[in-house]
Amino acid sequence: MIILSVYDGVSIEFLRLSSPVEQLLEHTGDDCLCGQCGNVSPPCPTFLCRFPSLCDTQSTTGMRRTPLRPPPGLSRLSQEITFDDRDSETELPQISRQIPAPKSDPSFDYKQAYGNAEDVDMPLLPSNFPQTVRFPLTENVDPDTRSSASRSWNGQRQSQPEYTYSSIVLEGHATPQRQPNSSSAVAHCSVAPKFLKTPTSTGYALGSRFPRTPKQHPFAKSFEVPQWRKLAIHILLCALAYPFLLVFVVTSRGKSLFWARLFVGAGCGLLGFMMGSSLLRLARGILEAAAWATVIHQSRVPDSQGSGVRLKDLAAHSDDPTSSIPAFRLIWDRHSYPGADRDYRKFYDTRQWSLWIAFFLANVLLAGTLTFILARVVDIDVDIVHQHQTYYEVAVSADLSDADIKRAQDLQNAFQSDALAWTLVPFSLESSLPSVVSLSWNNDSVYFSEVTLSQLIPGGSGFGTFQTGTTSPSLGLEPQDLMQAVSSNSVEPGSILRFPRWGIRIKCAKIPDIPNNIIPLSENNLTYLFTPRDTIRGLFQNFEMDFPQVFEVPLNFTLVMHANDTVPSGFDPSGIATGAMFWDSGVAHSTNSTPLSLGEDGNGFVTMENVLVRLNTSFAPHGSFGVIGNFSLPDGDGYLTFIGYDAAVCLELYEPWVLEVYNSSVGSPTSMRIVDKAASIKDMNTQLIKEKIKGRPLDDPLTKRALNSTNLKAAFIIAHHNSVNQMLKDNGRNANYMPSPSLISFTGGDGPYGYTSLSEVDYAKSRALADASNVLPYLAGSGLSVGRRFPDKVITTTAINDLGMAILIVVVFLMGLVSALFVPRLPLDMPRRGFDLYSWVSAFYAQELVAEAPGGISKNMELEDLADLAGDLKFRYVGG
Repeated sequence: MIILSVYDGVSIEFLRLSSPVEQLLEHTGDDCLCGQCGNVSPPCPTFLCRFPSLCDTQSTTGMRRTPLRPPPGLSRLSQEITFDDRDSETELPQISRQIPAPKSDPSFDYKQAYGNAEDVDMPLLPSNFPQTVRFPLTENVDPDTRSSASRSWNGQRQSQPEYTYSSIVLEGHATPQRQPNSSSAVAHCSVAPKFLKTPTSTGYALGSRFPRTPKQHPFAKSFEVPQWRKLAIHILLCALAYPFLLVFVVTSRGKSLFWARLFVGAGCGLLGFMMGSSLLRLARGILEAAAWATVIHQSRVPDSQGSGVRLKDLAAHSDDPTSSIPAFRLIWDRHSYPGADRDYRKFYDTRQWSLWIAFFLANVLLAGTLTFILARVVDIDVDIVHQHQTYYEVAVSADLSDADIKRAQDLQNAFQSDALAWTLVPFSLESSLPSVVSLSWNNDSVYFSEVTLSQLIPGGSGFGTFQTGTTSPSLGLEPQDLMQAVSSNSVEPGSILRFPRWGIRIKCAKIPDIPNNIIPLSENNLTYLFTPRDTIRGLFQNFEMDFPQVFEVPLNFTLVMHANDTVPSGFDPSGIATGAMFWDSGVAHSTNSTPLSLGEDGNGFVTMENVLVRLNTSFAPHGSFGVIGNFSLPDGDGYLTFIGYDAAVCLELYEPWVLEVYNSSVGSPTSMRIVDKAASIKDMNTQLIKEKIKGRPLDDPLTKRALNSTNLKAAFIIAHHNSVNQMLKDNGRNANYMPSPSLISFTGGDGPYGYTSLSEVDYAKSRALADASNVLPYLAGSGLSVGRRFPDKVITTTAINDLGMAILIVVVFLMGLVSALFVPRLPLDMPRRGFDLYSWVSAFYAQELVAEAPGGISKNMELEDLADLAGDLKFRYVGG
């Protein structure tokens, strides 16, 4: 390749005329390279003497391997002609250039004109190598000149200098030189030229090619060629962003909160990293263009105003092209450099580069926050899911200890006295009793007393301690002590507890044929109630229980009726199973309980109870009774009133049940469901669920694994009488058979005059609620039972916010699109440069960036020392 470069002013440069240096040396010798051209024999070809000093006196070979700079003050290439020896035939066009003398050269007369250098057409045929190439040269003298002096090209005038070559690398430049008025044919060359001893196949030969013509694109005038490949990758990432993140979101569903956060975080992190990296790769060109534009701007400042950019500033701008720090530094430096001021550069570059740097910073900000924003568009909802697979064994206060039973035995006599009608809870603390829970089991309603928090904490207890002056498990604890006990509870909130508890089932039936089965008032002012055997049998059949043999034998009336009291005539005693006697007490409702089992078999308690309703008819205007008494009573106004009678019989069972209780830190324990009708816990395995214990089983001998009623007789009697007496206290006053709220609840009516008719269903419910509230709490004291704790699983439901995700993808796409298509061109239409290695090779090898060489730089220097030495060195851009 041959390149002829004509520089503004004085310089013509021949660059890299391809041919091996060795072949040239065979014709010329070393003296022609670095000696006196006129003192060699044979004489040096005039062609070689056309160049100034190119020799490097410090080189042993006389060769110079670095490209030569243009002459001082010459930077803009005026005309370039390139022809390639790969073409079958290339013609060198006519070139004619008037070359004035530099004003700084005192050896020239400014009025003297110089001749033109002409290169005529010259065909190059690669197939004919080696060949002789002739360079015709004609020199003309300006007709206006007064002197006959003529201009020469550093050598003897001749019309047809020639040499033979096949490939030579020759670097140099020619400058005009004043010649004496002589036509001497001796070549004059003050110094010999230097040659670059480098083969064409090496990378150094690439510098001989001029930049390619910029590719055409829709924005070619003001912007660089778009980064199509990077843009395609960015578009692909934006298109795949939603399905990519959806994979992680779907994977995280149903997992625990930890794993859901891990999967969502990983997906958002990876997607944010990829899309952010794509954004930064596209936006990098903007920062590079702004940095190089700053160098060009400052390079056009006169030396007196600090021309050039310091090396340490250039290093700071290019240190990390994907970070915001170099961008902020560049903005600051542009305000410091006078050449970057818009007023200074308004004649050749009016663009607002600071706005482009701000746009780059917007890309950096978006790329840095993408992961955070993506995490915000993924909604994670937490659900508490109960699980029945893994459990721990814990101790709960659900039984009576030996100390509790002993205290109950000491109180038994007081509760069996009808004269006292004693209760365990004073009226002021009745509200502190636990609530009642009704759960279904095989079409039956089973009633339980709710578990209290004090039963689940270490050292706590239920109500069944029977301690004097202590009627609530929390009375002995201060509020702060209770909260502290809860916080250190071994039974952690947020779990299902499974353990056995006592429950109640009850069935009731109205006494049939009331006129024949009730004696309203006997000779001794007593009321007698008789229950037919068939009525009782039906109750046992409802519970699928065997009918007790004691009810099969005829009733012994002498054991039931008071002396001198007899049954009415026509009464058939053969069908009667039980009888009950009631005093004329004036109480509207009275009960008579017969214990069928006091827990001796360990399976619980069974009672049969008769309820007798005696109500003054004046308080029941809409009432219906089984029979009206014959005796009248005057009311407050003196009018005669009568007493209405009705009755029912109930069978009540106290049984052990295994229940599940949910215990959490946000409220009191709550009974959830009945697991089994049993006194102890067993595995409830299914085909899908297999229960498995975690940790060690409890081995404390004081902790019971099953409920047993064998030793609970005294406690049950006290609790049962406590419930009956609580209901009796609801009567208000013991006179005139006035209604009470409890009595009205037996009918389903409302208000003090709302009595309608005794309902066995409503009475069974009311009785069960009363006993569950006043009996069952006292069957759980300080005794410990084994329970199973099933910790909750916290699982998540994750979903992508479609609107937010769509907006984010569009923003990222548009930012990348702008960064790819609109990278500003460098000022003065300079070729694109960046911070990559190729740009630095071009900048320093081709001497686009020049600076005065600092002293003291040597091999193997530490980077810190080099930065201190050369940091303030200023570089100027002279590539154009």
